[in-house]
Amino acid sequence: MTERLICLACLVIGYGFGLLQVAHIYSKAKNINIREKGSGNAGTTNMFRVMGIKAGIITLVGDCAKLVAAVIFTKLIFLTGLGFQIDPTALALYTGLGCVLGHDFPFYFHFKGGKGMASTAALVCCLGNWQMILIGVAVFFGIVIATKYVSLGSMITVCTEFVLFILFTQIGWFPLQSAWMPDCYILFFLLAALLVFQHRKNINRLMNHKETRFYFRTSSQIKEEEAAHRENQTNAKIEHVQQKAEKKMDKLQYKAEKKIANAQNKAELVQTKLEQVQNKADYKYRKVQLKAELKEEKTRNWAGKIADHAPKSFRLQDENPQQNLLEDKEPIDLPEGEEQTAPEEQKEE
Repeated sequence: MTERLICLACLVIGYGFGLLQVAHIYSKAKNINIREKGSGNAGTTNMFRVMGIKAGIITLVGDCAKLVAAVIFTKLIFLTGLGFQIDPTALALYTGLGCVLGHDFPFYFHFKGGKGMASTAALVCCLGNWQMILIGVAVFFGIVIATKYVSLGSMITVCTEFVLFILFTQIGWFPLQSAWMPDCYILFFLLAALLVFQHRKNINRLMNHKETRFYFRTSSQIKEEEAAHRENQTNAKIEHVQQKAEKKMDKLQYKAEKKIANAQNKAELVQTKLEQVQNKADYKYRKVQLKAELKEEKTRNWAGKIADHAPKSFRLQDENPQQNLLEDKEPIDLPEGEEQTAPEEQKEE
C-alpha cells in the first residue's frame, strides 16, 4: 500500500516537472507566441516549423530533459534516499506519465499544452533498453522520411514501443518484477493512448489528406517565407479593400440608377395625368360646345316654326324673324301699296 502511495506521489512530482513549457518560454523570449503560430501547438514539431532548426532542437532537448530530471529526482528520493522496494521501471513510468500529463495539460494554460512525443521518447530512453530505443528511432525516422508526416511517425512509434515492451518483458529481454507488470503495462498503454488522443486532429487531417508535411528549414528560410506570407496577406487585404470599394460603387450606382428610374417613372406618371386632365377638359369643352350648337339649332328650328305661322306682314318686317320675336315687338300695319309690293320683292329675292 505504501508503495502505491509513493507511485502516486511520483505521478504528482512528474506533473510538476511537466508544467515547464520550454516551447512557450523560448518563443516568448523571441517575442513570438508559439500558440498563435503554425498549428498552435507548444511542442517540438511546431517549433521546427515556425522558428527553425535551432528553436526546434532547444525545445526537443528541453522537453526530454525535464522528464529525465523528473525520473532521476524520484529515483534519488524514493529508491536511493528512502530505500523503498519499488521496481525502477514502474517508478519511471509513473513519473513519466505525470510529466507527460503536465506537458499536455498545464493548468495555467487552461489545460492546453503540447502533445508529449518528445517527453514520451525521453521516457523510453530512461527505461534503458537499447533494443527498444534503436527500433523506435528506426521506425520514427523511417516513417517521417518516407511520408514527411511527424504525427504519423509519432503514433506508429509509440504503439510499436508498447508492443515491444510487452514482448521484451515476456521473453526476458527487459527485466521487470512480475508484481509490477500489470502496473507497467497499464501505464505504458495509457502513455500510448494519450499520445494518440493528442493527435486526434492530425488523424482527421491525415484521413482528409490535409495534414502538413514536415521539412527542415533554416531561420533565414523561415524569415523569407514569413516575408512572403506577410506580402500575400497585404495583397489579400488590398484586394479585399478593392472588392469592398467596388461593391460600394456598384451599390451607389445601383441606387442612383434606381432613383433616376423612379424620377423618370414619376415624370411619366405626371405627364400621363396631365394628358388625362387635358383630354377631360377637351372632352368637356366639346360636350359643352355640342350642347350649345344643339341648343342653338333647336332655337332656330323653333324660331322658324314661329315665323312660318306668323302673318306675312310680320315676316316681311325684318329679315330675322327670330330677333323680332325675342325683342317682343308688335307687328306694324303696312299701307296697301307696300302690301302689294311686298310679294314682288319677295319673288325677286
